[in-house]
Amino acid sequence: MDSALDRRIQQDAFEKWALDPDGKQKKAQAARESEAAMEFYSKARQFVELWQTFASELNDKKTFNAKLAKEVSKAFHELEKSDGWPVGRQK
Repeated sequence: MDSALDRRIQQDAFEKWALDPDGKQKKAQAARESEAAMEFYSKARQFVELWQTFASELNDKKTFNAKLAKEVSKAFHELEKSDGWPVGRQK
């Protein structure tokens, strides 16, 4: 009985998916969201790498690299402007 019910639920879900007139739009939206997520991840990774370099130089050499600090600041602001930034953005 449960397998017949499960089969029917799966069939209904498949039919809704196959006959969905907005399917192409949903797929395009998902692709845009995925692209935005990858861009955010890339910017976050760049910021972290710069921050690690900056902190390492500050701790190891006991010197403040103003040029690197500016790069870190720029990378952070780029990350903050991206679509994946969670705070202060309204959609």
